Amino acid sequence: MITRTYAFTTQIGAHKIQAPGVPGPQIGLRVLGFPGYFLRPASTREDYPDNQEIACLTEWRSRYVKAFLNEFKATPEQTARWLAEILHRDDTRILFMLEDENKKRIGYMGIACINRDDSY
Repeated sequence: MITRTYAFTTQIGAHKIQAPGVPGPQIGLRVLGFPGYFLRPASTREDYPDNQEIACLTEWRSRYVKAFLNEFKATPEQTARWLAEILHRDDTRILFMLEDENKKRIGYMGIACINRDDSY
């Protein structure tokens, strides 16, 4: 299996998107060089789960199991628990969903080890 890593340069756009079940608008980040594609923070709140997002993440985790440090068969329950109990509570991480302009989820990317005190 070939695994590719892409670096995306983003620009904050005026494109407003709405996460299912979450009140209020959210801002999508345009992906420069890829017209019509946006990064949006993943839904990590336990009280506003995005079941389609959970299904996508679970399917991708299972499909590309060799690309991860730990290999296991993912379930929607595990994914939802990981989003709510690990990601949501960890302010040094953020997970983005990559979507097209029709809100079709086509991938994800994350940032870890964010150090707000030292600005990196």
